[in-house]
Amino acid sequence: MGGVVNGRRPALKIIGKPDKEGHSWVYVEVEPTEKGGLTEESRVRLVHSGKPNTFDPKIGRFAVAMILWGKASPVELHQIAHFHLPYSGVDPGSDMRPPSHLFI
Repeated sequence: MGGVVNGRRPALKIIGKPDKEGHSWVYVEVEPTEKGGLTEESRVRLVHSGKPNTFDPKIGRFAVAMILWGKASPVELHQIAHFHLPYSGVDPGSDMRPPSHLFI
């Protein structure tokens, strides 16, 4: 992933381990406001996780890449997101389904 912020290239720290199949994911992670939207002050960052997703109503994640692992280290990265996907809000869910964050 390219780009320069304040004259520096951002780095993603690969923290943690892959799942049992040797996969981990890079996510865009957002913390929406109480009303379910984003503001200039909202936290938006790239994170790494060995878990495929989270169903937390306060944190939204969208996978942008999958990392394939060898014995103990990453060996390949596959881009998942190919288009600009703005955050559209959170659907609080119901008794029958968990909350979901909408990136459309």
